[in-house]
Amino acid sequence: MKLGMRHASNSVGAACWHSPSRVALACLLAACGAEGLSADPQWSKTIHTIPNLDPGTDYKEYMKDVADGVTKKEYDELEDKYERLEREYANLRKAKKDATGGEEKREESKEENGAPVGAKETVDAKEKEGGGVKGAKAKEGGEEESEKSDEQEHAGHVLSVGMFGTVVTLAVSFGMASSKAVGGVVSDYTWVCLDRVVAIFLAVMWFQGFDELLDYSALGPTHKTLISFAHAFALLAVAIFVSWKLRQNAILISVWCGCGAHYVAFASLHASTSTQEAYSSSHGGAAKILVVLTVIYTLIAVAMHYLKKCAGLTEDDEWMEKVNDVENDFLALGLSAVWVQFVRMLCLGAFHPWEGEEEHPKHTESQRACMLAYAIAAIPIGAWVLVKVAKIKQATDSYWAKRLLMFLTAFFAMNVAWSFLLWGQWEFTEHIFHGEALFAKVIFSNVVSCCCMLGIIGLAHLKAKTESEAMGNEFRVALTAIALMIGVAWEECFDTAVEHLAQGEADAATFKVGLALALAVVIVPVYAWYLKPRAMEAQERVEG
Repeated sequence: MKLGMRHASNSVGAACWHSPSRVALACLLAACGAEGLSADPQWSKTIHTIPNLDPGTDYKEYMKDVADGVTKKEYDELEDKYERLEREYANLRKAKKDATGGEEKREESKEENGAPVGAKETVDAKEKEGGGVKGAKAKEGGEEESEKSDEQEHAGHVLSVGMFGTVVTLAVSFGMASSKAVGGVVSDYTWVCLDRVVAIFLAVMWFQGFDELLDYSALGPTHKTLISFAHAFALLAVAIFVSWKLRQNAILISVWCGCGAHYVAFASLHASTSTQEAYSSSHGGAAKILVVLTVIYTLIAVAMHYLKKCAGLTEDDEWMEKVNDVENDFLALGLSAVWVQFVRMLCLGAFHPWEGEEEHPKHTESQRACMLAYAIAAIPIGAWVLVKVAKIKQATDSYWAKRLLMFLTAFFAMNVAWSFLLWGQWEFTEHIFHGEALFAKVIFSNVVSCCCMLGIIGLAHLKAKTESEAMGNEFRVALTAIALMIGVAWEECFDTAVEHLAQGEADAATFKVGLALALAVVIVPVYAWYLKPRAMEAQERVEG
């Protein structure tokens, strides 16, 4: 019987060395031999031979594969868990600090009023046992000083990069605006782009400020969607009505249709993204919402045209052209953002809202690469569409055909802008400068500004090589897309900075609205009296 057991144990030992669990079995048998079977010399001889065996090359390679087998997804999950624990630790440390502060105040009041001897002995015992209350205070004070030093260093980095980027951007912009290169086309395109950047910046700043005053949080998704669309449609109607009243003043109507159009367009963006967020729980649902929103916007365009026709407003061609631009921005901005969100859903496999990125896991390297590839591919596709649209517009006299072509031009141009803005948010805020949101946005805004300046120069050279004057409107739309990227990127920096400033305010929304209005009082007069007239002259030359 002992002989049979010996052969069995030897065969098990031999087999275990050819399986992944051979070390565990060897250790178990060694432990059993050491504790319970060492008295039997026969068992001792048999079992003690196993620990003396050395693992082979196959086993070492297997264990190396196991050690290196942590996937990228598991690593990201662990990193997210670490960040959550770090935030919890910071909150606990803050709570401890508050509690310690209250304790210190109570102790000081006791000392002032004459604390009993027993209380003093208790404090002395606590000092001896925990290293001393003063030592703890000094440690916490050191941590506070370290945190303040880190915050000051971070603020210094943001300020330095922001000032450097502003100086470089202003210098290059001034040089481009004064340039005579490409027959003055670079200068004209720079003025038109600056006009759009200021208008978009003001519009986004006003919209984000006033939108926080409209609290939809207590409403259900259906009511929230209906109110958002009613708000956007009412703003569009007001913008058209006011533009009709200002049609005799070229400067005022241009300023109104510039800032007002983008304000209304961002209301459309809010309505469409809110609807998509409420009903896009699956890929099929997201596709249906995209179709439904397209139908809704088409009905809005048709209704607005026939309302203007019934009111006898369609006879003024110059006014109709400006209003059609307002409506195209209203339609294209909302639908292009929804489309890019749908593409994002295809990359991620699930729908994530446009805002509130901190509530979701970080995007993986493959997901960021997917969005970047889509953004780069959208550039030649958009350019091809612009060329085709210009040719088709020359061959048709249909009002609705031209409106559709104008919408497609704006849609594909804004599609490029939203794609790069979304990718930049992932790459800079989440990956390269994770945990430093304001610094990341300042860096990204400077990068966007530099790239868009190169884009303006490239468009100027392309315009010089294009003999057809029908491409004037298409180039103007491309400049609007460039301005959208610059304006939104810098407004995000401004919004993040304002949030830091509003942290100590009781009513942050009112503070943001007041700051937006104060900036408008300074910027709008300069924009209307100096920048807009020069930009209007340049735009006339751009459109041929």
